[in-house]
Amino acid sequence: MAIEFSASDTRRIFTCASDAAFTDDPVTRHSTEGYLFKLFDSPIDWRSAERKTVTTSSTEAELLALSHAAKEVLWWKRLFEAIRVNPSHKMAIQCDDRQTIR
Repeated sequence: MAIEFSASDTRRIFTCASDAAFTDDPVTRHSTEGYLFKLFDSPIDWRSAERKTVTTSSTEAELLALSHAAKEVLWWKRLFEAIRVNPSHKMAIQCDDRQTIR
């Protein structure tokens, strides 16, 4: 078994998406957050976890998720620089929450 990577017609070689579910545990009021990184449209890194802190809004939950994903983006950027891989585009994190984007 293996993951096969091949060039695609997409302009983005490396993509990242982040998301959070605000207070999806009604007892503890903890949120769930996660991220997904793709290289040539194939997943290479992902995480989903329950937050240990309680957030007071969906925007705050999304911002915390983005913050954690941003730390991982910096790690990937440093790795790409170390192995001399240039994605040829700026790294960005996709987010689906309009209020957070504003």
